[in-house]
Amino acid sequence: MRLSAPSPTAGEATTLTARVGDTPTLQPWLGMVGHMIVVGPLDRADATSPTRVGQAAQDAPVWAHGHSMGGDMSGHSAPGGAPAHDMAGMRHGTHADGGGAEASSMSGLMPLNGDSPADETVAAYGPDASFVYTFSRPGYYRVWIQAERDSAILTIPYLLHVSPAGGAK
Repeated sequence: MRLSAPSPTAGEATTLTARVGDTPTLQPWLGMVGHMIVVGPLDRADATSPTRVGQAAQDAPVWAHGHSMGGDMSGHSAPGGAPAHDMAGMRHGTHADGGGAEASSMSGLMPLNGDSPADETVAAYGPDASFVYTFSRPGYYRVWIQAERDSAILTIPYLLHVSPAGGAK
């Protein structure tokens, strides 16, 4: 898994894109193609220390969980006949719990009015899972991206540096 997060800056929306392999073989897990956990900001020494990161994370002021969302997961095609599996957009630090475009994009996964539950063995999403997140403060953040492929949950940790607003590094 590779993570692309071009120069995150505190107070500005950042798109983080996780590429999981090179083929569209991701499976929905807990109703989403991707999950992201964000913890920070942390002091660099704490963020990179295997013995101090746990306590530093427990004391971090920001804990957020979000979902990769935005694409049509119902299997309908995008213009031109291509499958519509673009996973962009996320509510910041919350579970997306319905309403508007988010609810309709999930129609292929949620059973309605007693219908059969979704078949999550279908592996046809990705390989990119994108998240939009606004880091509220500068510093180092631990980020974990989760996705399912081959019926296994992958959890990959990353360390990101978020610059202060106003261009200072």
